[in-house]
Amino acid sequence: MRSNHIEQKIRHVCTLDRDSCMSELLNMQTPKLDFSCEYLGALSIENLRHLLVAAYLQASKSACKRC
Repeated sequence: MRSNHIEQKIRHVCTLDRDSCMSELLNMQTPKLDFSCEYLGALSIENLRHLLVAAYLQASKSACKRC
């Protein structure tokens, strides 16, 4: 992912509510995450957003390695 694309993803995460964050984390294909609904449900919205941004950054690293 380009820097601009990552910035767009981060802005997008800031607009998501709890259910949307959980849905994205539970359905993310790359990187494959292994969080349960119960675990994610116990986290604050800030922590869910943090995990989602971290997952997007990891996905961007993986995509760069394949180039």
